[in-house]
Amino acid sequence: MRTQLLTVCLAMFALTAFGQKELLDAEKYRFEVMAKKDTKTLETILADDLMYTHSHGGVDGKAKIIESVAAGTYKNVEILEQNPISWGNTGVISGKARFLIGDPKGDRTIVLKYTDVYRKEKGTWKLAAWQSLLVTE
Repeated sequence: MRTQLLTVCLAMFALTAFGQKELLDAEKYRFEVMAKKDTKTLETILADDLMYTHSHGGVDGKAKIIESVAAGTYKNVEILEQNPISWGNTGVISGKARFLIGDPKGDRTIVLKYTDVYRKEKGTWKLAAWQSLLVTE
C-alpha cells in the first residue's frame, strides 16, 4: 500500500513539474513573440477574453495588446524571476522582468513585478490575465 501511495505521489509531482515547465516555456515564448512583433502568433497565444492590467493601472484587451506589440512597444524582455503554479488547465506565474519599451520620446527600460494567469485551451497555454507593478531593481 505504501509503495502504491508513493508511486501515485511521485507521478503527481512529475506531472505538476512537467506542467510548470510547459507553463514557463509558454511565458518565455510569449515574451519572444512580443519582442519580434509577431502579431500573427500572438493572436493564437492570447486568450480572446484577455484582461491585461498595466503597471499604470490601465486595462487593455487582446486587440489593444496586439496593436501595441505591432507598434513596437515591447522591444526586449529579460526574465529575472519566475514562480509558477499549475493546476490542470490553469497556471499562474508570479515573476519579475526587465522590459525595453519603445517610446516615441526614446526607448526606456522598466522593471516590472507581475502576476499572470494562463489557461490551457486545446493543448495551448494562452495568457488570460496580466497584472504588473513598476518596481526599482
